[in-house]
Amino acid sequence: MKMQLQRICTFSYIGTLMILLGLLATGCWSARELNERALVVGVGIDPSELPGQIAFTFQILKPAAAAPKGGGGAAGGGGGGGGGEGEGAVWVVSASGYTPFEAIRSVTPLTGRKLFWGHVKVIIVNEVLARNGITRVLDYFIRNQESRRLSWILIARGCQAKDILAARSELEKIPIQTVSDQLKHYRATSTIVPVNLHRFMSDLAAPGRFPVAPGIEMVAGGEKGKSKEGAKEKPKYARVAGTAVFSGDRLAGWLDARETRGFLWIIGQVERSILVVRSPGDERERVGLETIRAKSKVKPEIRRSRPAVAIEITEEGNIGDETGRTNLTDLAYFRSLEQRKATIIQNEVLAALDKTQKQLRSDIFGFGLAFSRKFPKEWKHMESHWPDQFFPDLPVKVKVHARLRETGVTTGPALIR
Repeated sequence: MKMQLQRICTFSYIGTLMILLGLLATGCWSARELNERALVVGVGIDPSELPGQIAFTFQILKPAAAAPKGGGGAAGGGGGGGGGEGEGAVWVVSASGYTPFEAIRSVTPLTGRKLFWGHVKVIIVNEVLARNGITRVLDYFIRNQESRRLSWILIARGCQAKDILAARSELEKIPIQTVSDQLKHYRATSTIVPVNLHRFMSDLAAPGRFPVAPGIEMVAGGEKGKSKEGAKEKPKYARVAGTAVFSGDRLAGWLDARETRGFLWIIGQVERSILVVRSPGDERERVGLETIRAKSKVKPEIRRSRPAVAIEITEEGNIGDETGRTNLTDLAYFRSLEQRKATIIQNEVLAALDKTQKQLRSDIFGFGLAFSRKFPKEWKHMESHWPDQFFPDLPVKVKVHARLRETGVTTGPALIR
């Protein structure tokens, strides 16, 4: 009897082991090797030249062992069309379809490989599409399990998204890496708002907050070269600039660099910046002031049954440079510089508030979200009318504390004149 039980246990163990091995083996039945996939690093989305369709453009890494010299042709599938061009380490290829899913599948006959989304750094959406509602063009990336939620979202301003992907780069073999680097180094000036797919969709879903995204444009630069037609023209490069402001999922308008930094002062995301003020000792000269840290407090209030907001910003920084001959050990001069810096910060904040409240009517600061958390009962009565009634006329009080900590290694002019 004991022997039979041992045999039964042994067979049960072997059977269980075989089942587990079978599950592990079948768990990878749909896996593909990377050399069988087309690695996408950048995506551009534009209106198609074909009526009723949408065009997707992909910047695809070329396999190191066998980089193709070019490509093109008609893409199949559901009326979609496409073509490609290649140079260097990437291949730029486009395809169209009535839906994003169809357009993406339509590129497969061109690439001969299924697209892999795990390396996508940037997703660029045409300004026209963004004004008509951006959710429908991002829906595929939200549903797809392979999509990177950390991919940067940008809005192509005054140009086609495909032109950004085809733009050249003097520093990187992978051109779209330059755009990604611009976003990563926004802290140097705090005039760019880097936004990834996860943050954009989170802000879109949050009550009392509308999303933003950085803008991107084409600019001419460098020496003139010969075009395909033989005429001389300056090469064009992609530059991240401006902030796209959304009302719901529709693009409402733009903030410039100054207004963008005003927005960042309010939400407490200014880490580094350079502010230039006139010298108190000589109004003809300038002083460069560096911000090294800043923080903000947004306090929602109910005053006489009406919502209001108080913002307090605390900033610290150093003197970066000056063009005058003032002795920086003068305490009165030092305090005057601090006051002038505080005035600039306050003016930038007020500029951002004025644009978003009076023109765009978009609460990108999350004031509504702050009210929903602190005054949940009152928020229930305000929520449905927040964008069009409460937010545009919301009283906002701004207070700025600016401090200078260091003058550098000198307390006077760097050169004796």
